[in-house]
Amino acid sequence: MSKDAVAISEVAFCRRQGLECIIQIIVHLDAFKHVHNLPPVCSNVLYGGCSCRTRNSRHGLNTREPLRHTALDYVVPVFSRANANHCPHDLKTGNTDLENNAVKTVRNSEDGVRPPAEDEERKPLFSYEIKSFWQLLLRIHFYQIAGRGTEAERGQGSKGDILSNGHSTYDIPVAMARTSEQEKIGFLIKKLREEKGMTQKAFAKELGTSQSAVARIENGHQNLTLNELGKISKVLERKILGLNESIDFRVTGGRKLRGSITMNGSKNGAVNMICASLLNRGKTILHDIPRIEEVYRYIELVESMGASVRWTGTDTIEIQPPKELNFSNINGDVAARTRSFTFIGALIHWGKSFRLPHSGGCKMGERTISAHRHGLEKFGVRIKTRESHYEITAGKLRPAEFVLYESSDTGAINVLLAAAKIPGVSIIKFAPPNYQVQDVCFLLEKMGVRIEGIGTTTLTVHGVAEIDQTIEHYNSEDPIEAMFFIAAAAVTESKVCIKRVSVNFLLLELEKLRIMGLGFEMGDKYLSRNGRTELVDLTILPSKLRAPSDKLHAQPFPGLNIDNLPFFAVIATQAEGQTLIHDWVYENRAIYFTELNRLGAKVTLLDPHRALIEGPSRLKGAQIVCPPALRPSAVILIAMLAAEGVSTLRNVYSIRRGYAEIAERLNKLGAKVEVIRSM
Repeated sequence: MSKDAVAISEVAFCRRQGLECIIQIIVHLDAFKHVHNLPPVCSNVLYGGCSCRTRNSRHGLNTREPLRHTALDYVVPVFSRANANHCPHDLKTGNTDLENNAVKTVRNSEDGVRPPAEDEERKPLFSYEIKSFWQLLLRIHFYQIAGRGTEAERGQGSKGDILSNGHSTYDIPVAMARTSEQEKIGFLIKKLREEKGMTQKAFAKELGTSQSAVARIENGHQNLTLNELGKISKVLERKILGLNESIDFRVTGGRKLRGSITMNGSKNGAVNMICASLLNRGKTILHDIPRIEEVYRYIELVESMGASVRWTGTDTIEIQPPKELNFSNINGDVAARTRSFTFIGALIHWGKSFRLPHSGGCKMGERTISAHRHGLEKFGVRIKTRESHYEITAGKLRPAEFVLYESSDTGAINVLLAAAKIPGVSIIKFAPPNYQVQDVCFLLEKMGVRIEGIGTTTLTVHGVAEIDQTIEHYNSEDPIEAMFFIAAAAVTESKVCIKRVSVNFLLLELEKLRIMGLGFEMGDKYLSRNGRTELVDLTILPSKLRAPSDKLHAQPFPGLNIDNLPFFAVIATQAEGQTLIHDWVYENRAIYFTELNRLGAKVTLLDPHRALIEGPSRLKGAQIVCPPALRPSAVILIAMLAAEGVSTLRNVYSIRRGYAEIAERLNKLGAKVEVIRSM
């Protein structure tokens, strides 16, 4: 089956005693020309309700306009029988027939997925290509079911997990294989305490208990509640227990927001500065680093290579590389959840030859590393792509002058890191002057690297031979987080003051919103703690919105930010008229916009890149599984704030990748977002 036929694979949910097990596989309309003898499909899989109607049209498509409803109109049926009159899962009541249907259905054989009844004649559903696609997605996505995720996606196998299948830095000795889980937990707690350099007495004081109780815990002779384990995790700054938990949000929508909210340091600035810290043989202290899953993954990756990383404050980390990095110990599971190739520019100064596992991140289509590859090659670096990893060879490094292959933020940062420690002058043209690129430039200047042209598309880097000193630097505020709260205030028609906004990276977004009728007030400018980035306090006013006359599309900075474009999709649901959004950068992301239809929006997917949104729509509560992409997931959460009634957003790991304590912060503004944890 061609790549063009597959628009997206997604996971829905079906809960029974904590097990969630409906797999939805979404394909592009063109894929239906490969499908033969499609049986009727339970409509709840397609619409999120449960009328249990069947669909008997020639190709399994409703005669209504399918794109007007949801991306799930492209579901290749999972729960399909010759006479489908029973729905295995009622989203309205939560009733399921999991054992009798779903579990049997997903027991697939080599030739596809069998119906639950063994004596029922199995009709040929798919062509050979579709069958192969089925088998592949079942293997890849079964453990992503409703919040459990593949190890490359769910982010649950972090350092210290002992009850998950993910890689653990602390391997439990073989001799302990037959011991109780309680003893294994005790062993892990002891190892983490010792690594932190704490005595039992100091540990007991932090926990508010006795030293003898700590001894019992570490010997596995003390029962521990989940709350106690959580407290221990907080003291040790490590996750003690991983049970493949799913974290959901229950949102009571239709409430006005009010008050003020302060922006955190940027996600993209933080992770790229963690990469840059490996240029320094000395200690790098970074402030205003958000405590989000993406940052945790980057920390785990540098720790797996031997670096020491510790939190010294609420939002401050201290990074100390070892004398030599251990490339052979790179955590492949963590690398698969991050953009591991962003480390190449720094790592070439540690070794002449090494491997990096392929990268992960948001699932929005193919991610090209062409800008990275072509740029690094100018310095004498060779990158070969293998099936599961990149092979990097750094010969004699030399300064270079070149045009960046495309205006890529991470590509520009990667070549900046490479140029920083190559003595001589390197000139990088067509480099986007976006906020994370500037953040890294500011940090490199602290390290003694002179850079001309910061804030322009041409950067002149005066590389140095060595960096070995204690560096302290502040991250700038996140303009994408600011856009989240701008959109939340806009769709709920609320007055909200957003403090510490990196306004220069939102100027075009604010102009587009002004044309759409959004009222706002901007305060005087002042500087971020880094002394460079200009900030304002921005007050969003209740407004009646109207659709823009022209399409909305992203461009490299100073254009409309690629990460901010999805927020216009949810804003458009409340704007009078039709809004055309052209998401040309990613093959699949626009398809996620159709998930808003589950809440009552009117989104028509014109093709994999363009969505037409008609507004205003009266949004109503629904249950939705987070897409495996950060910004589309955040957009659904914002829509739920405006939707009447109660909504449930399943498996919010994607949101937690980029937004720290987002439920608590929204609640301070008057929202009602409950955090639901399930095992």
